[in-house]
Amino acid sequence: MNNVFALIDCNNFYASCERIFNPKLENKPVVVLSNNDGCVIARSEEAKKLGIKMGQPYFEIKKMAQAGLVHVASSNFGLYGDLSQRVMTTLQYFTDEIEVYSIDEAFLDLSQIKKSDLTAYGQEIRKTIKQWTGIPVSIGIGPTKTLAKAASKVGKKQKQFNGVVNFYNSSETDQLLNSIEVDDIWGVGRQYGRMLKGFGVKTAGDFKNLKPAWVQKKMTKAGLLTWRELNGESLIEQSSGLEKPKSISSSRSFRQPVKSQKELEALIASYTARTAEKLRGDEMLAGEITVYIMTNRFDRENFYANSAKIKLPSPTSYSPDLIFWSQKALSKIYLEGLSYKKAGVYLSGLSNKNCIQSNIFIDEKRDNKKERLMRCLDHLNCRFGNNTIRSAAENFWGVSFLEQHFKSPNYTTWWSDLPKVKTG
Repeated sequence: MNNVFALIDCNNFYASCERIFNPKLENKPVVVLSNNDGCVIARSEEAKKLGIKMGQPYFEIKKMAQAGLVHVASSNFGLYGDLSQRVMTTLQYFTDEIEVYSIDEAFLDLSQIKKSDLTAYGQEIRKTIKQWTGIPVSIGIGPTKTLAKAASKVGKKQKQFNGVVNFYNSSETDQLLNSIEVDDIWGVGRQYGRMLKGFGVKTAGDFKNLKPAWVQKKMTKAGLLTWRELNGESLIEQSSGLEKPKSISSSRSFRQPVKSQKELEALIASYTARTAEKLRGDEMLAGEITVYIMTNRFDRENFYANSAKIKLPSPTSYSPDLIFWSQKALSKIYLEGLSYKKAGVYLSGLSNKNCIQSNIFIDEKRDNKKERLMRCLDHLNCRFGNNTIRSAAENFWGVSFLEQHFKSPNYTTWWSDLPKVKTG
């Protein structure tokens, strides 16, 4: 059976999320800022036309925002994550073969769909996602993942395709590949892109027509794999999407320097609790925990950064135990009198909770009680909102160390922020 892949790509995802509950933003320039409102991390098409660049510092567009020329939003990752999950859940209506590639992209295996119906099926997927979630998407279809990814790029830029481009046995494939910059090919990137352009290879079509021996010589086997995929040879298999992470981390930069050890301990406890929650969600246990802290990197005279790793007595996902060891790690590297700008927690040595070898020093009854307690905690926080129940060691006084002057409400994850509808 011939492979058929579809790449579902949410258009300007963060900006689209901001528009769902604020229809006044439709067809208006929208940008989303990074943590601490530092720089632009997402732009609507209208914002791109204004010349706003990805990564551009906020202060450079502040006057435009104050003049009402562009709407600025602080990052709201709770909202974006929830809407992403809704998009991915919607895709399960069309096929069980889904690989979530990123927060705003997923590959579908459409090999079972009649080949003459692929474009129409793509339009149905696109229409349903928009209707059920409010998120606009572009869909690329092809015999390989690389071609599907390329097709989705064409769908975003060329409006005549109505968001769905099919490269499967299409006579237009070669022509449309010539409309894609070579460094926009999945697997090429900027560095190889500059090199290829230096040899006159400017488009995906040019790259496809190169000799394979030349590609391997200049770009190694990875470049040859991309070339073969672009020429219709399916080499990147569909993943089940069930792969477990090899590490889990949580970190933040602070809008104001943190000078108090007590405050830093509370922040580290909060980050540890978040990583522990992710750990349990993946049914994993951690064998090691690393804590790192950093002062302002631009203050070179007083710059300090350090980390400490602790190997845990036994793998665990129990929040209080992980918080205990995170505090131990912090105490090894904390220096009095410094102003800290960033901190984070990193869990590694991950293993499946059902594949741990027991030993005589493990109290199984106590571990079972810990697991039930964490299951109850996660259930309540899922039902009533994040941080409904948390450890007393965490940042419980409610102080935000992030600069988020333009943050939208948590429309779908906080009861207090649910949209209100007035009738009569």
